[in-house]
Amino acid sequence: GTENVSESPLDLEAYSFCSSDSILKPSTIIWPRSLEQVRRLMLFANQGRAPVVLRGSGTSMSDGSIADNAIVLCSERMNKILKLDIKNKIIEVEAGIKIDDLNAALRALNVRFPLSPINQAQTIGGMIALNCVGKESHSLGRMDAWLEEVEFADGTGKAFNTRKKEAVVGREGISGFITKAKLRITELPSISVDIFSSGELSELLGQVRNLKRDKEVFFLEFIDKKTSQEIGFESAY
Repeated sequence: GTENVSESPLDLEAYSFCSSDSILKPSTIIWPRSLEQVRRLMLFANQGRAPVVLRGSGTSMSDGSIADNAIVLCSERMNKILKLDIKNKIIEVEAGIKIDDLNAALRALNVRFPLSPINQAQTIGGMIALNCVGKESHSLGRMDAWLEEVEFADGTGKAFNTRKKEAVVGREGISGFITKAKLRITELPSISVDIFSSGELSELLGQVRNLKRDKEVFFLEFIDKKTSQEIGFESAY
């Protein structure tokens, strides 16, 4: 419908940006709501040789979701939780759901999707396309370790639903527009926090090497001296 398509100057300006410093103005913004809509749009663009850029929440830092005079196909409105199997810890979601929104919905059920990207506004589709890591990847691996099944439409309008993760994961949108994913989830973990400080970086790195061998360590986070002061600690690493 027309409510899911825009060529207004305001929308074109808003979708000229991502998380990089570049400004690239598209020709049209389209927010599909289903696999069938995506499939038809891809077929139409392919037949007309119209350039298409795939976009989630626009967190790309390398101009991956913006382009001049292109159609921006955005998954923002495909953001629903479709099925939840608490017993087997499996969830099926639309690709445009953001990590922060997904885990906010799951928290009441004492479960969560365990990978936490730096930008919590990142979508599931974007994480699959980039095979993202999170701060927990030291112990939990990358995005492909938590993906069970994925649905997408390629650049010719063909639709796929596959468990062959390599067809999509880490391919940065080359395979097509991701519409849906089946993921593994976990129970909310019990976490304690330990803080180590040092005036010398070499001393702290030695401590990190020891901690990395500890299987109970969930993730490590480094804070420089200036940031330590800003958040109320002493000037130390």
